[in-house]
Amino acid sequence: MIKVIHAHGALRTICILDKFFNKGPRYPIRIFADIQPSDSTVQRLKNINPLVDLQVIVNEEEWKQLPEELSQEERVYS
Repeated sequence: MIKVIHAHGALRTICILDKFFNKGPRYPIRIFADIQPSDSTVQRLKNINPLVDLQVIVNEEEWKQLPEELSQEERVYS
């Protein structure tokens, strides 16, 4: 999983992941972006390795929510 503002910013990271970590098993890649990427950006990301299940998810609100598992003290410090 990768968290970015613009999905285009994940291009270099996806290249590195594909070169060093996706040689054997094809792990799925999820990019969480604050801004909806263009279709061409998504296609460029998918073209790095067409065999990998890559999805760009745009949902800023879920990233702002604190996990329910945090205690009240942990929430204060977050």
